[in-house]
Formats: sequence, structure tokens, C-alpha cells
Amino acid sequence: MKVHVDDGRLFVKRTKKKYDWIILDAYQNDYIPFHLTTLEFLNEIKSRLKDGGVVVANITSPYRNKFFDSMVMTYKKAFPHLTIFKGKKSVNFIFVATTGLKNKDKDSIVARARKIESAKKFDFDLEDFASRYELSEVYEWDGANILTDDFAPVNLYQYQKSGAQ
Repeated sequence: MKVHVDDGRLFVKRTKKKYDWIILDAYQNDYIPFHLTTLEFLNEIKSRLKDGGVVVANITSPYRNKFFDSMVMTYKKAFPHLTIFKGKKSVNFIFVATTGLKNKDKDSIVARARKIESAKKFDFDLEDFASRYELSEVYEWDGANILTDDFAPVNLYQYQKSGAQ
């Protein structure tokens, strides 16, 4: 495995390679670089994934992230499948978006996690994590905006008080 630590958008623009999976974890506290949240960026990511490729993103919870709903809807617009996992102790969510044609059901994911965990002897409970799987279809907000390069009010949302619209 090779790891690249760089501005994600610049790296994706410069590389010509295709990847099996891409991990996005560019967030600090409540700040999210807007150029890593847009539909255009996610389409660039998708263009750098091999068939059946996966992008995994660490996303701050809706309690700290005023545009969580818009992020969900933006990922859903960019990728055919989005699965969301809730952190048990953290306030983060893990978005797993795939380019594949078929989405896995919860029982399949939990069974696969159980098999991997028993074979690899992880020091964390992978099966428990997999059980926190949620279909992204439960996230449908008419008021959520798709984030684009022309509309990415990340910095504006960051400073809004809780409950403000």
C-alpha cells in the first residue's frame, strides 16, 4: 500500500493513476476545506477509482457539521451507492461510497466483518462497527443543497450558531 499525504484536490488533479480505494480525512475540529466537499471534487475522485472502487471519508457529525445533510446528498449524487457508519465513541461518521453496481445489505456486511475479524485478529470490534451500518436512503432532505464549486458555503455554516438557518 502506498499512502499519499497532500492536498486531496491537487493530488487527484495531478495523478493519472486509478486506485482501488481512496481515503479522505482532511478535517480538523469543525473546519472542512470547502474544495474537498463539492460535487466536482467527488466526480474527480470517482474518475480516479477503478471499476468497483471505493472512497472512504471521515465526516464530522451533524451536531458539529452544519452542512452534514448537504454532504450526504452531494455524495449520493456523485456515487451510485453510499453507506454511512456511525462512530460509537466519536462524533464522526464514516461515508463509504462505491462505484459498483450492487450495494450490500446489512447482514452481508456484518457477516463479512465477522469473517475478516476472526481471520485477522484485529484489536477492535469490526463486527460491532459493521453493525452500525445505515442505508443512506434514510438520509433524504429536500432542503439540503448539493455542494458545488459555485455553492460551497462551508465556511459560512461553520460560524452559524446551532439552530440558525
